[in-house]
Amino acid sequence: MANKEQKSSKPDTKDNKSLTRRGILGTAGAVAVSGLLSGVGSGDEHTSSEEFDPVEANSWEIRRGYETGAFTAVEVVEAYLDRILAYEDQLQAVITINPNAIQRAEELDKAAEPGGVQASESEESGSASVTAPRDLVGPLHGVPVLVKDNCNTDDIPTTTGTVAMEDSVPTESADIVQNIRDAGGIVIAKANMDEFAFGYTSSSSMGGTVYNPYNLERTSGGSSGGSGTGMGANYAAIGIGTDTGGSVRVPSLANSLVGLRPTRQLVSGAGVSPLYSRQDIPGPMARTVADTALMLDVLAAPSPGDTLTYHQYGKTPYADGNRYTDFLNEDGLDGARIGVYADWMPEGEIREQFESVFDEMEDAGATVVSYLESPPDDLTDSAYRSSTINWDWQNYLETIEEYDSIEDLALTGELESCGITFALEEPETIEGLKENVEFSVPYYNQRELQQYILSQMERHDLDMVMYPGNQDVPTPDYSEDISWGPANLQLSPILDWPSIVMPVGFREDSGVPVGMEFLAPKFEEPKLIETAYAFEQLTEAREPPADFGPVEGGGDWDADDIAMWNDARPVYNTVGEACDIPDGSSASTSPQDLSVDTRNLPGSTDSVSLGGGTASESGDEEVSDEEVNGGNLPE
Repeated sequence: MANKEQKSSKPDTKDNKSLTRRGILGTAGAVAVSGLLSGVGSGDEHTSSEEFDPVEANSWEIRRGYETGAFTAVEVVEAYLDRILAYEDQLQAVITINPNAIQRAEELDKAAEPGGVQASESEESGSASVTAPRDLVGPLHGVPVLVKDNCNTDDIPTTTGTVAMEDSVPTESADIVQNIRDAGGIVIAKANMDEFAFGYTSSSSMGGTVYNPYNLERTSGGSSGGSGTGMGANYAAIGIGTDTGGSVRVPSLANSLVGLRPTRQLVSGAGVSPLYSRQDIPGPMARTVADTALMLDVLAAPSPGDTLTYHQYGKTPYADGNRYTDFLNEDGLDGARIGVYADWMPEGEIREQFESVFDEMEDAGATVVSYLESPPDDLTDSAYRSSTINWDWQNYLETIEEYDSIEDLALTGELESCGITFALEEPETIEGLKENVEFSVPYYNQRELQQYILSQMERHDLDMVMYPGNQDVPTPDYSEDISWGPANLQLSPILDWPSIVMPVGFREDSGVPVGMEFLAPKFEEPKLIETAYAFEQLTEAREPPADFGPVEGGGDWDADDIAMWNDARPVYNTVGEACDIPDGSSASTSPQDLSVDTRNLPGSTDSVSLGGGTASESGDEEVSDEEVNGGNLPE
């Protein structure tokens, strides 16, 4: 698919900055970082045989480079840092670079020191001479990961995008962050996001507005826009976002990425600042389906910190001795039956792109049933509800020291907007949860919605359904009348079914990528991965943004260089006045006073505890440590 002409202008935001990061690092007087611009690999310690190119690199290529000794983890991290340095003033995708990233890379390089593979090519025969592979510590050995800044990191501030939490360093990392590190991954940076994950423009008081690398007059959507833009512009090998109503998938679609929202019970949300814990879930954002599957193998694990995850036991590939990466089948479309919601199809040139892809899918052996009727609005509208944020945030604030309640946050005067205070107006008290019948209606409707789609799938013998994702993304101030909404993408979370978005092409007018979403029943991630991988190999639709190509190597980064970059963070004049607190709000209600767990409301069979415990009340068997899949990661 051809990349359309891209616009490169954007509104001037520099007036709101005291001094740019790049300006500080590029100043002749900055003696402390003079080595930064001296050339990658200039140090004597570098003994690799090949220069690493980060543009469109994937984790599998990176791992192979380590195994063969082609390059080091330090060189890989530095190459991505050079890209952040070169492009961040335009894109504003990063809040904090991990000051420990280089040290972590050095530790991984030491762990994989020779003795290992040193591939050398014979001048006479052209054959390769290879010794035993280097030992890597895990499936993500030395793979730089860009993590959304609402995922706790015990060595880096977790701001959730707000200046009010600029210095908040949690005592423990989120489960998913620990999984990434245990697998050998390197958290290279924390990504910008909508403040508190409210919104679809990824604008925050910490990082300003995230811009789209395919069109700098557009955002990357939200709320995981920093991860989307960063991955689109090749800031890291894999990204992590979180998704409540589209926040992994909207920015993925807007940046020609693969974005997966897993089944809620598959990935732990412990240590992730909440929006609506019953629908919040972290998910991978990557440039390939293979990287998406690899990251899912790392993220998917039961956790005592989020006992919803105990419900995955016996329902994942690990039960049969498989992994998600085992489903990367290029013939995955052959024999597949996939339904399309015809009334969700757009008109014009985007529809033509989608219909062309349907033809390609059928040529590959799939049956596309293109006349399905989408679910009625009364089911989809009533099933979506976010009013438990007060209770969820009260639990989250117990894990940090800065604030005791949403009220405390709202009164700081350091929020970009007061959107979070809407939660204080909701029926969040014990009596409200117990007695408000209307509150439970959405969860009963969830089951009715599930049955509606399952009946369609059974009637037409379908493996899954698909439909267009967002057709565009908004300008930072919503100043243009753009039809882009994420409404389709809210189907997956309200169903509690997994979905994956895939790039299809680009808009002719704006150059912004567009794509398709595939939806399957709960725990059917293997089928989604198989179909998406075949779709990817068939369409080859992913293209990097033309204006953000290779950069010249900067040089040897160290912790001081990173600290200087972080300290040069621009100051954005986006904070407002202290927010008004609604009369009679329930913000001060203590979690200990709540006897109702908002993730176990009527309509749910899942029993859960934020602080641990078992899932015994749901009828599921208790799970021993030996039975979980944490030890079954790919080597």
